[in-house]
Amino acid sequence: MGDTKSVTSITTVEMERAAALETEELLVPRRCTLDGFAEEASRRGGMDLAELPALTRLEVQTQNTAYEVTLLSPLESKVLIRGGRFFAEPAESYLCGSSYGGNLLKVSWVGLGMRLEVMREGRRIVTSPVQSVNVLDDTSLPGPF
Repeated sequence: MGDTKSVTSITTVEMERAAALETEELLVPRRCTLDGFAEEASRRGGMDLAELPALTRLEVQTQNTAYEVTLLSPLESKVLIRGGRFFAEPAESYLCGSSYGGNLLKVSWVGLGMRLEVMREGRRIVTSPVQSVNVLDDTSLPGPF
């Protein structure tokens, strides 16, 4: 008879735990949601490549590397990029946008605190987080040609 009570008690406890798990909420970091991602990217700032003219040159400093990016076709995110071990020589690539390293990507965007995602020859290259982005002033260069 004593065994019957303990089995009933365990069963009741297990049922209560199962009920608690069903009602428990799963907490996801805000920036991992679509709204939170958009809010965080806007708050931190950055540059929209589609709003810049062709041949604009950018200096992008990530945590590990300095890149020079020349916009060949801003609306297509086509760039000439140089810097780091993947781009020791200038390489024509697509700067897809910026992310926090997950599945959400802000297209055609260089975002502070975010990682650049670049496609070159079918290979996706993800940088360390962007520390700064600046438009290089070309007014001192000779030209037009």
